[in-house]
Amino acid sequence: MRREITVILIAFIMLLSAIVGALPVHAPAAVSALPAGEAGEETGGNGSNGTESYSAGNGAGNETGKGAAWKELAPVKGASFVYFDPESYLDDYAFMAGVPVSVFNAKGNLYASPLLYYEEPVTGGENRMRALNASQGVHYFMEDWDTYNRGKLDFVNMLNMPDSAQDKLKADYNATNYYSIRASNPYSLASKLALHSWESSDRAVVVPVHEDFKSLDKETEGSISGSLPGAAVKELHFSGSKTPDPVTLDEYEFEVPEGYRYVQAHLTWTWAGQEVVPDGSAATERGKDLDLQLYDSQLGEVVASEFWNVIEGDLYRPYQPPEEIANTYAYHNGTWKATVSYMPTKGIGNEVDSALSRADYNIHIKEYGGQNFEIPEEVHY
Repeated sequence: MRREITVILIAFIMLLSAIVGALPVHAPAAVSALPAGEAGEETGGNGSNGTESYSAGNGAGNETGKGAAWKELAPVKGASFVYFDPESYLDDYAFMAGVPVSVFNAKGNLYASPLLYYEEPVTGGENRMRALNASQGVHYFMEDWDTYNRGKLDFVNMLNMPDSAQDKLKADYNATNYYSIRASNPYSLASKLALHSWESSDRAVVVPVHEDFKSLDKETEGSISGSLPGAAVKELHFSGSKTPDPVTLDEYEFEVPEGYRYVQAHLTWTWAGQEVVPDGSAATERGKDLDLQLYDSQLGEVVASEFWNVIEGDLYRPYQPPEEIANTYAYHNGTWKATVSYMPTKGIGNEVDSALSRADYNIHIKEYGGQNFEIPEEVHY
């Protein structure tokens, strides 16, 4: 239940961040060090307490790519890690506080760097638990991010990380500066992170924090009646081919007409792009783990599907093609977008463009007519 609540909180703050992202800010064109009196709370890779500059792109000249973002996106050569604690909400608040540090709008540009949970590797126990441990997935991602940045990051932020985890990050990822920010409550952590990361901002967002959450046990009952339009189901199909890419998404625009209220999208990829492989050879494609997102042009990303097909596909759909399923209410009619991302499930080194890593895929979209009905009773969920 805790992790489900976390997902809801993160989804909310990402939406809030998307709204705030349109506000004018003066983002960390430079990063100021924490006060010298906070010994042990910050470590610089070059041993200095000076001002360190951010840089964008991979060293080839401030690369940008629009992707599905609302404007050109410049990747920042850094990463932020939040130590995962299953017994506390502090790591969830730390993650939310890290969102505007990792995705921000400054001087007419949109900048982004990875924000990740750090989970200790699982070395014992059942094979299933070792396979589902997030540590290896994060490591695979960072291998590719490190390769994209040519083996050197400008910074690594470490939020509430114990010394042993910090030492491992420093050993694994080469960065000019490593910043450790620690606090025992969400208020101090958010404050330290903001003071560390921002030169100035035209606006600030202050959100109240509850340390305890009461379980809701209220029940609401009622009924509604009405009629649904007899709109035919609209079907769309897109196909493409993709190699791993940490920045660029494959994009497909489509229209959701007036009167349509629900969108279903189904992504599959099989050997040589075939729709069906009766002999089950499509199971070998699970190592190519694509993800699917849907965007409402008036709202932004509304749903993302990120199954780990390497494991989940084998457990629940043996000998079947890997898939991603994204279903959502149509918040607005008009232009929508389906996007495909591809982060590999193993270290790929220089094989990012090889035929072995290429995935041929199909996207099937269905749109359903519907009618909105007001619920007369106040509901609590």
